[in-house]
Amino acid sequence: SAALRGSRNVPASKICNYLTAEAAFDFMRNNLHVSTVVKERKQNGKILSDVALAPIALGGLTDGVSVLDMCAAYCTFPNGGKYIKPSLYTKVLDSEGNVILEHKGEEQIAMSETTAKDMIEMMQGVVTGGTGTAARLSGMRVAGKTGTTSNNHDRWFVGYTPYYVGAVWFGYDQPAALRGFSPNPAAVAWRKVMAPIHKDLPNKAFLQNDNDDKYSI
Repeated sequence: SAALRGSRNVPASKICNYLTAEAAFDFMRNNLHVSTVVKERKQNGKILSDVALAPIALGGLTDGVSVLDMCAAYCTFPNGGKYIKPSLYTKVLDSEGNVILEHKGEEQIAMSETTAKDMIEMMQGVVTGGTGTAARLSGMRVAGKTGTTSNNHDRWFVGYTPYYVGAVWFGYDQPAALRGFSPNPAAVAWRKVMAPIHKDLPNKAFLQNDNDDKYSI
C-alpha cells in the first residue's frame, strides 16, 4: 500500500518478478484487454517484446497504451472485478423517449471481487496521501493512480469515484519532455472535469449493491 501511494518502482518490479512477466503479460492482454501489448515483433533487426519486467511492471510498453484501454481496465475495480467492453453509448432514445438502441456491454470476470476491493482501498491512499493528492474532491471518495515515464515524456492519472471513472494523459505526439508542470497536470485536469460533475452527488462507499449500475465507457 505504501509503495503504491509513493509510486515506487522496485516493489512493483519485485512483485512482477515473483508472478513472472509472462503471467503479468497474459493478465493485461486477456483479463484487462490492453490491446497494444506486444508479445514479440521484429523491427529494424531487433526483437521487441513487452514480456519483460521493465515494460510490464513499470509501464514502458513498446507501443504505449491508449486512454480508452486504460480507462476500461480501471473500470474493473469499481465494477467489483468485472471487465466490460468499452462502448461510446449506453442508450439512444427517439423524440418520444422510446429506446431504439441499447448497449449493455459484454462482461467478463477479470479478477475476484476481493482483489478489486483491495485495489480500491490502496488506490484511495494514492489520492488521500500519495502522488495523486491533486485529484482530491471535496466530500467525495476518490481512488486512482498516477503515472510518469522516463524523462517526463508522459504524465498520467486514472481515477474513479463511486460514480465515474476517467483517464487523463498529457504528452506530445512526438515524445518530448513535459516541463514546468507541478503537480501532475493529468491529476489537476481530472479534478477540474470531475469536480463540477460530482457537485450535487452524495458521497457513498465503493461497490454498493443497491443498484445495477456498471462502470462502462
